[in-house]
Amino acid sequence: MYTLNQLEIFKLVAELGSFNMAAEKAYMTPSAVMKNINALEKEVGIRLFSRTHRGQQLTYAGMHFYEDAKKTLEMCESSVNKAKEMAQQNERIIKIGTSVMSLPQSFGWLWQAIKEKHPDIQFEIVPYDNMPNSDGSLVPEFNDKIDFIVSTFEDSTLKIRGVNGIEIMKVPLCAVLSLNHRLAEKEMIDPEDFAGETLMVIKKGDSSSIDEFCGYISSQEKIADVEIEEIFSYSADIYNRCAHGSAILIGIYGSGNIHPLIKRIPINWPKLVSLGLLYAKEPRAFVKEFMDIVKSTIGEEGITD
Repeated sequence: MYTLNQLEIFKLVAELGSFNMAAEKAYMTPSAVMKNINALEKEVGIRLFSRTHRGQQLTYAGMHFYEDAKKTLEMCESSVNKAKEMAQQNERIIKIGTSVMSLPQSFGWLWQAIKEKHPDIQFEIVPYDNMPNSDGSLVPEFNDKIDFIVSTFEDSTLKIRGVNGIEIMKVPLCAVLSLNHRLAEKEMIDPEDFAGETLMVIKKGDSSSIDEFCGYISSQEKIADVEIEEIFSYSADIYNRCAHGSAILIGIYGSGNIHPLIKRIPINWPKLVSLGLLYAKEPRAFVKEFMDIVKSTIGEEGITD
């Protein structure tokens, strides 16, 4: 009986028209590809390819076999995905997305409290690129690989991005800067301290809190010569710039230090930012259950400001 692997190889050869190209794509040797095709043709009892100087061309029968083989492979892949999805529904595993800017250890106390009461729940971290999506947002697509991320959020951004959010705590804005910066020894930075500095901020529209802060800085004559530079993501390059240069990144306090040569100092600014969990608008069943557990745990532990 022929195998799914043989059908996959047949499909590759049919689409690429070459044993060599199919072998390269499948990380096999050309002779191994040829053996699989010969075995498949012997099994089905028909010639699927015409060997020509221009490569491998499907016979008339091979063309029909190719169309049915494609459907068979698609059905098998769909069946496997559905089986995995059903198995996942029964697994009490939560997958936390993590990136340079989204660090789940910010809520270590929360995970520990949940684990103590629900020891059967498992936590897995899943890395993702902290780069803008097609809609310009920095929130990853929630799917079978990522259940939620730790992030700041506002009611308006939840609606725009079409996601849900649970607030865990309120945090102040902070200045992320080099340990060698002139402001590095301060315990709290006043807006006036930014005079003459370059401030890197996430692009306008991504955070109304940061937009409001930048508006205040720009409107104050006593805070002179401030250069505001918009960035599109909180990437490793941005943190490296902070560590080795004089530019200051405006971020949130309490999310930990990404780089060993930078520090976060809270800004003396009255508006606090919501920090919590972002997850899909229509999450899988266990994620809904988990979020209820989070809300219950927050109620018992208390929200930290």
